[in-house]
Amino acid sequence: MGQGLGIKAEPSMEQVPAMSEPSSKRLKKSTSSGTVRPSIKIEAPDTTGVSQDQADDVYQIEYDGASKGNPGPAGAGALVRGPDGSVFCELREGLGSVTNNVAEYRAFILGLKGALDRGIYRVRVQGDSKLVCQQVLGKWKVNDEGLLPLWKEAQMLMLNFREISVKHVVRRFNPSADQLANEAVSLPETKFVSSFPGLHESPTISIKIED
Repeated sequence: MGQGLGIKAEPSMEQVPAMSEPSSKRLKKSTSSGTVRPSIKIEAPDTTGVSQDQADDVYQIEYDGASKGNPGPAGAGALVRGPDGSVFCELREGLGSVTNNVAEYRAFILGLKGALDRGIYRVRVQGDSKLVCQQVLGKWKVNDEGLLPLWKEAQMLMLNFREISVKHVVRRFNPSADQLANEAVSLPETKFVSSFPGLHESPTISIKIED
């Protein structure tokens, strides 16, 4: 497609200009922050069959995870709002017994997958997990090895978007996603099934940890 990928952070409600990067790019280990980054190569998303308005408009993803016991019965919730602020779709996922941080990551990933599955490639993402927001932006090191596979999955999914921003918000500004996450706690453990081919095995994606 030859379209640029914009990635930006919006900490503390502040707008930060997007960085323009090529549609195919390679991320390596950051020596300054100590964050382990996977080496990823991915092509721009195929928007065949997606309406031009839906491909170009900016949607908002709100996510939250809940764990009753930490670890304990857990759920992930996410929703996608259209450009007019109306709810475009709601997503819930039962997670079985996991920690709260795992639930937050799974919710972040659920929201990204839900958007991609519906042909949405420009998004603002917000959630009340500062750890997830800071880690996916490369600002905090991923110290928990149990979170590393989820961090890598989130990084690969983020590269599918033409434009994406991530913002941490306090819990009171995230009530809808919080409700979905708590509803999901009572669901049986499930797995996201997508009609978007990029969310399954793809020959355009390769990943390894570089020393």
